[in-house]
Amino acid sequence: MHTSHTLRPVVAAIALLGLGSLPTAGLAQTAPAPAALETVVVTGIRQSLQAASEVKRKATQIVDAVSSEDVGKLPDANVAEALQRVTGVQVTRVFGEGQSVSIRGLPLVRVEVDGRTLLGYSARLSPPENEQLGRNSGLDTVPSGLFGRLEVRKSPKASQVEGGLSGSVNMVTPDPFDFRDFTVAARVAAEYADVTGKTHPAVSVLTALRSDDKNFGALVALDYAKRVSTTQAFERNNFFTRTRIGAGTAPGTSADLNGDGVADISGDRMQYEQFVVDRSRLGVTAEAQARLGSDLTAKVEAIYSTLKTERQQDFFSWRYSGRAITNPVFEGNVIVAGDSAGALQQAGLFRAEPTTSGLGALSVQWTPGDFTVRPELSFSRGTLEQTIRQITLDRAAVVPGRFDYRAGNVPSLDLGSFSVTDPANYKLATNGVRANLLEAQMQETVGKLDVDYDIDAGALKTLSFGLRHRQLEAKSNAYRSQVTATRDEVLPFWTTTDGSSFLPGVPGSFPRTFLTTIAARDFILQRATNGQPLLPNAARDYDLEEKATALYAMADFEGKLLDTRFLANVGVRTISTKFQVDTLTTVGATLAPVRDTSSYRNTLPSANIVFYVTPDFLIRAVAARTMQQAGIAELAPSLFVN
Repeated sequence: MHTSHTLRPVVAAIALLGLGSLPTAGLAQTAPAPAALETVVVTGIRQSLQAASEVKRKATQIVDAVSSEDVGKLPDANVAEALQRVTGVQVTRVFGEGQSVSIRGLPLVRVEVDGRTLLGYSARLSPPENEQLGRNSGLDTVPSGLFGRLEVRKSPKASQVEGGLSGSVNMVTPDPFDFRDFTVAARVAAEYADVTGKTHPAVSVLTALRSDDKNFGALVALDYAKRVSTTQAFERNNFFTRTRIGAGTAPGTSADLNGDGVADISGDRMQYEQFVVDRSRLGVTAEAQARLGSDLTAKVEAIYSTLKTERQQDFFSWRYSGRAITNPVFEGNVIVAGDSAGALQQAGLFRAEPTTSGLGALSVQWTPGDFTVRPELSFSRGTLEQTIRQITLDRAAVVPGRFDYRAGNVPSLDLGSFSVTDPANYKLATNGVRANLLEAQMQETVGKLDVDYDIDAGALKTLSFGLRHRQLEAKSNAYRSQVTATRDEVLPFWTTTDGSSFLPGVPGSFPRTFLTTIAARDFILQRATNGQPLLPNAARDYDLEEKATALYAMADFEGKLLDTRFLANVGVRTISTKFQVDTLTTVGATLAPVRDTSSYRNTLPSANIVFYVTPDFLIRAVAARTMQQAGIAELAPSLFVN
């Protein structure tokens, strides 16, 4: 349960300029009388809504879309927030921003750019060994202003890349040939954070041009945004089944305090924390498109984004797990209030997680007669460099207190006369000066070939075949140095939080002001390492290589059934995967290299059909088998204990 102070947009200036045949001379001359106009076409939001609706209407699979005008005109920080406008999509928020999406409640979603993999990492509250070391970029790393359309595919078809158990998100960039003339579009906005009292900019710019003969086009788009936010929370309270405390029968030590014959469920800790998060996001995309003949076009495109996340964090923790509880109060079999004793720990830390994502592709489309041939080569790369600097304080003896989860939105903690701000009550924790570094990268090379044949034999309209081969490489190296410094060394970095600004307006009895530390980055690194390089934390390293080859065949149909028009496709996709991962594991007192290998094959049939009962009433049916491959970190054997 936590309270977040997010941002309030207060200034927004939007300028859209469509620049066609601009005169370069004679501006002061008298203009001739204009010719009579037969038709005036105004392009705006309504057209973009209609375009999004047409994407859904014409698709055989279940698809929802957000058009460029929807994405561009709303103050969405990233793609995840833009997608919250799609029915059936739920957004997970981190630091007050959308970070990932679920489709119909399932989080296993593949993310693509123009049908291609965009690798990258996400900055989360949880450690980076969790699911963000996945197979595609987190949606918080990509600015929404780079894309012309966002598609949410809720059912698969054989021609599309496997990997989304609940569905896939395809972010579609505009092509230069989408613009008839020289075009410049710009959006400038500012957001004011009412907690930090600061205003931050957001800028989107797009430039596109076409040659006079319309056979060449180029496009460049840029999107930048900065945001500072504050999050204050009660966090990280896990509940576990109790076991007897010690071997005796002292009060509160039983595993079954309510005597119902079933072990009780008890909390782990009471923890209160606050973050000040500074995030800046920059994205750039560039494309060049050329018509090389009446039946041949080529396109080169690239996209790059970087997300810089830095945060200052203070937390206060009272851990009572594994200790006696007296005067317990139960709801069901869960202890929701009681008296216990807890170990105190407080810390101030700095954490930076700059990430990058990049994707480049060369594609060709050749249409000799009834065939369409589309070869393509693409390369994607994502990087992460996570830095943590922390000074931790604790108390040698446990502190008695009473906890109560029924107190309101924020559970209460009463420590009696104990002062949580008196430095005399604390010492530097063992190995309390800590510096961590995690360097990770992923890269994927993909070659594919798609062939469509317009057969037009009754209801059978198109036969499609394809081949896709990819090679994925992922590597992670961790480093950590920590020492037990003297109290005098770190005392200049002890401070207290501002209790008047911690969860203001939220009722409850809990520590609002507590002792913490200043995460002095240079001092921490120098003291933790004694001026030497950080020590390898090799038990968390891995080096992974994965190769996969996919083949598919698909048929598209169009016809009538009982005077009702229908569209359908039926196909099958098969994928063969081989991977190996090198890690280090503890053997006795040393680390020994270990190589794990595996190979498997999956066959994925799919069928989609849509009946056009009326122009506004469609019925869709889908049957398909899908797959979700394990996350990168899940394939690297390691042990991480919280």
